[in-house]
Amino acid sequence: MAGSQFVMLMIQVTYMKCGGVVLGFAFNHVFGDGRCSFHFIRTLASITRGDLSSIVPPSFDQTPLRARSPPIVKFDHPEYMAEHTIRSTLSSSTTTKFLISKEQVRYLKTRCNNGSVPGTSSFCAIVSLVWKCYCDAQGLVPDTVANLMFTVDIRDRLKPPLPKHHFSNAVVRRSVQSKVSEITSNPLHVVAEQVKVAIDGVNDEYIRSLIDYLEIVKNKIFATKHVPESHLRVVSISRMPVYDANFGCGAPDLVSRWKVTGNRVVYISDEVNGGMEVVVTIDSTTMHRFEKIFAKELHVSNENSSSGMENNRNNQIGQSKL
Repeated sequence: MAGSQFVMLMIQVTYMKCGGVVLGFAFNHVFGDGRCSFHFIRTLASITRGDLSSIVPPSFDQTPLRARSPPIVKFDHPEYMAEHTIRSTLSSSTTTKFLISKEQVRYLKTRCNNGSVPGTSSFCAIVSLVWKCYCDAQGLVPDTVANLMFTVDIRDRLKPPLPKHHFSNAVVRRSVQSKVSEITSNPLHVVAEQVKVAIDGVNDEYIRSLIDYLEIVKNKIFATKHVPESHLRVVSISRMPVYDANFGCGAPDLVSRWKVTGNRVVYISDEVNGGMEVVVTIDSTTMHRFEKIFAKELHVSNENSSSGMENNRNNQIGQSKL
């Protein structure tokens, strides 16, 4: 953008002594959401291979996302108020990556589905477990209201749905609130039900209400400086084609974030062997307790799965410090 101080896109190519190549991409969110980013990478890979026939042109038509006139706000949208759009510093935080096998993911979903929450997604099951373990590890006052925030892709939730390759920020924030005592004392399927209800509530009517609300408050600034210990934010690129980008050398061996952008943030993505990768950044004093609680839950999952899990040197859970 002419005259803008923001960089829209950066690409870095690093050649390793072993013969490998690392491609780094940095996208400004004005550019689009995660699905748009991977569409761009796949298109660039197709051009690099000379396979122009596989390129799917993006749709830039923003008409379906226009506000109504006059705006009609039917729902509350607390995720877009100042106290919910907050970030924290990384000064006292630490980051750990957990690898969850596909057998463990399947078992977590079974725990939720058998507990009267049919149709629980992998995202819902894992996020619910992370939230439950975090609240336990944080040691918050039982009556504290905990907040879990995540994003929902709206492409298939609008009526009519957006084109598959619609290019924009087609995601909305969604949150769940509950007392810490209820999160830690209730079984996993109860927590998962709260998360699932919030996700399922993102329908056409809700989305239209949010678009109209944002039209009304578009000139307001949402960011503040402090994140309460009771808040946890989740960013997911699960079910996106992260391993489909072939630049002529085959599929990538690893796709991962290169930078953590805030404290009390969880990044979820698909793992190359069919499992899930969960990167958790929380306060250093909480991480040690979180690791033990989370590993214990997944160890139970491992005992109830047929194929086991990826273990590290402590034989509990595949994890590494970042």
